[in-house]
Amino acid sequence: MARDIKAPWAESASNSDRLMSAADLARLPESGRGYELVEGRLVRMPPTGGWHGRICIDLGTALNNYVKANNAGMVLGAETGFLVSRAGAPDTVLAPDAMFVARPSA
Repeated sequence: MARDIKAPWAESASNSDRLMSAADLARLPESGRGYELVEGRLVRMPPTGGWHGRICIDLGTALNNYVKANNAGMVLGAETGFLVSRAGAPDTVLAPDAMFVARPSA
């Protein structure tokens, strides 16, 4: 199982030197496995265990309760993909366990 040096937590899923884009990632067929894109390289995310899931739900619940009570934005759950790369750089799309998106200021 080869590990990508830029994503040591994930298994490299690319057999090519060609960089992928966020659009390429979105067109992948559903396979039951989670993927992320790290600087244009496709990586397969390993399944997590029960303890990880418990921590994620506790954190997400506490974060969501706070955000809703303060009308601060929204909280999104696991496997929601976010394009986080800088303009002009190879695409990086990550799927965090929980994500806070701030409400735009007026």
